[in-house]
Amino acid sequence: FSDISAGLTGVDQSSVAWGDYDNDGDLDILLTGRNASNTSIAKVYRNDGCLSALNVTKHANPSPALAGSPLTYTIRVTNTGDVDQYAAITDTLPFGIVPGQTPGGTAFLPGGQITWTALITAPGGIWVETVVVTVETDHTGPLTNVVQAKTEEGATTTAWCISTVEEAIGGLVATNDGPTSA
Repeated sequence: FSDISAGLTGVDQSSVAWGDYDNDGDLDILLTGRNASNTSIAKVYRNDGCLSALNVTKHANPSPALAGSPLTYTIRVTNTGDVDQYAAITDTLPFGIVPGQTPGGTAFLPGGQITWTALITAPGGIWVETVVVTVETDHTGPLTNVVQAKTEEGATTTAWCISTVEEAIGGLVATNDGPTSA
């Protein structure tokens, strides 16, 4: 066994029982006995959990993208749990982009990965990063980008971003604004 610094009072002539004291679905501890001052105690230690949870989103702008033009991906990781999260965020870039580098100087290749580490505080801490890529001039079809966040605390989440690419024709871009009235 190892000490986890749970903060339980040291007692002798003691008894301990598990039960859901606060009806929240997790087990709490009832500890009775005599403390170091030889005083009788009875304490309930509530288990309020250590929820480890993240939410990750990824957006592309503009949408649709234009062949030969910049495309900005914005990654946002939110700590929805109640403990700080030490996260490794890995962005797998799509094929169909030209090699480049992040503002921080990290080089990237089509289909390659960029990885960051971050402390995302609880509750509600947010980590945001943007990556600007350039779409290949002859690329058509979708670009699929995947980002995954994994924490030392056990949370894992993944987001996909699929961007369509339109071809530039003589400097013009065709868009569909929906049906028109006759």
